[in-house]
Amino acid sequence: MQTIKDIIKSNIGQSVAVLIASCLVLWLFGCQPKTESLNGSKILVNRSQLENELDHILSVAELRFQELDQQDRMRKIIFDSAIMMAQSGKVSPLGILTTLGAIFGAGATVDNVAKRKKLKELIAANNG
Repeated sequence: MQTIKDIIKSNIGQSVAVLIASCLVLWLFGCQPKTESLNGSKILVNRSQLENELDHILSVAELRFQELDQQDRMRKIIFDSAIMMAQSGKVSPLGILTTLGAIFGAGATVDNVAKRKKLKELIAANNG
């Protein structure tokens, strides 16, 4: 009866090929590819972690764009009201009320608690 040592000696080429193939399979399936994080740190992240970071960044950017759009709408309302008052030469109480209502409505929208809560949850999820 041959020992394992004798079998490996007589089939050295096949034994080395099996050993290399086994190491390659373990390396391919055991080691996930990694890259640097999007947050500027030197931490290495895998694909799913990178997708989570990207989703977080995109949702924060979306919230910021919504805030900018709201500020642009408020600026346009104030500018249009000022032009209307300058052209007519009169101060319209209805125009002033409309402008004040738009400003208060814009302020309420900017301070939307649900957006802030979502932003805090996203930041906490990304950090934790």
